[in-house]
Amino acid sequence: MSANKFFCENCHREVKASAKVCPHCGRVFTAVRCPSCSYVGQASDFRSGCPNCGYSGSTPQADPRFETVDLSAPARTTRGRIPGWVYPLAAGVLLVAFAVLVVLYLRV
Repeated sequence: MSANKFFCENCHREVKASAKVCPHCGRVFTAVRCPSCSYVGQASDFRSGCPNCGYSGSTPQADPRFETVDLSAPARTTRGRIPGWVYPLAAGVLLVAFAVLVVLYLRV
């Protein structure tokens, strides 16, 4: 089995596993993310594949998602987000309220 390859998440070019900065675009690496299970850890943890799920994609053609990630960027989270069903409900409530106001206005 060939050694795992690592790719910059920003420019998608191959970088050394020990690289702290992408030599192509200058992005700073603080960790590595597994494309299979999203486990995040140091590059040294991934020497024989993902320590969490065992994933060991080895070429960008096979799976270009095996990339280094920048943990200094804010994490994406669903916490505090409004669920998608709330918007149609709010639109319906506003539509009914508008219809009631029109009816009351026309009766006067």
